[in-house]
Amino acid sequence: MATAHPAATDLPPLTTDTAAAAQAALANRAYARLLASGTAVTTAQYVAALAERGVGEEAARTRIKRDRKAGRLITLTHEGEAIIPTFQLGRDFEHRRLASDAVHALLAAGDGPWDIWDWAESRNPWLGRRTPADAIRAGDADAVARAVAASVGEGPDA
Repeated sequence: MATAHPAATDLPPLTTDTAAAAQAALANRAYARLLASGTAVTTAQYVAALAERGVGEEAARTRIKRDRKAGRLITLTHEGEAIIPTFQLGRDFEHRRLASDAVHALLAAGDGPWDIWDWAESRNPWLGRRTPADAIRAGDADAVARAVAASVGEGPDA
């Protein structure tokens, strides 16, 4: 026996929060841009790269957990897999101190991992249109400090 569905006139009108919908659309575009950028590795790739340098799997995973817990490294989950934005890693897959300091400050200011990754990979007017990730890779501590300060509301216009 089929269950009768109420007529459309019996349902309350659908209301939408236009601002929330616009915010979600912007976030989804940023997430898609970051995921397509090639600026992250999976934790499995990270562990494999360290294994080539003689670091065991357990030691590599402990490093990730320790630095995440200390607020010096961000990881994100995408489709059930943990990923690490590469602005935090040197060519040798060691964690960059400059990135760790920036991540720590941004987390303390309330930014989440996706926000921090977006901050790192977005052109920044305080850096001559470079990205904070570019400044981190170049070892430009003053530029990174300016970008962090601007992001947490302590820059010259705050």
